[in-house]
Amino acid sequence: MNLVSRCLLTLVVAGVAAAAAHAQRSDLLPPDRRQSTVDIATRLAAAPAAAPVPTDFVNPFAPDQPEPEPAPTAGPAATPVPRVSTTAEILRNLAPELNPTGTIGVNGQTWLLFGGTRVRPGQELPVVFEGERYTLRITDIQPSYFTIELDGEAFTRPIKNEN
Repeated sequence: MNLVSRCLLTLVVAGVAAAAAHAQRSDLLPPDRRQSTVDIATRLAAAPAAAPVPTDFVNPFAPDQPEPEPAPTAGPAATPVPRVSTTAEILRNLAPELNPTGTIGVNGQTWLLFGGTRVRPGQELPVVFEGERYTLRITDIQPSYFTIELDGEAFTRPIKNEN
C-alpha cells in the first residue's frame, strides 16, 4: 500500500471511531424499569366510578317531567322589610352606599371620583338602590364632603365613609 492509501485509511478509521464515541444513547429505559411508570399512568387515567343519580334529580333536558315540589321551610316566615317611602329617607339610606374614591381639582373645579368615573357639580349620577333605579344630581363637592339631590331633596355626607 502506498502512503496516501494508508493515510486515507487511517483518517476513515479515526472518523468512524470518533462517530462511535459520540453516538447518542437511547432515552428509553429498559422495559422492566418502565413498567412501574406505566402502572401508575394506567391507574391515573382510569375513569372514576360515576356517583348514583339522586332520585329527586330533574333532568333539564326533559321538560316533560313534572317539577319536584319545594321542600317546606322550617321556622317562622320571614317578615317583609318595610320599603322606604319618602325621598329624604331614600337619600339618607342610599348615601352611605355611595363610596367615592376621592376628589380631584381640574381648572379650579372639583370633581368627585368613583373609580374611573369623574363627576362634577351639576352632573347626574345613575344608581341602583334596593332594586330601584335613581338618578342623583351632584350639587356640591368640597374636599371633605359632597351633596347629592333627588327630586328636590338634598343630603350632604363626608367623602370618607365612617363605616
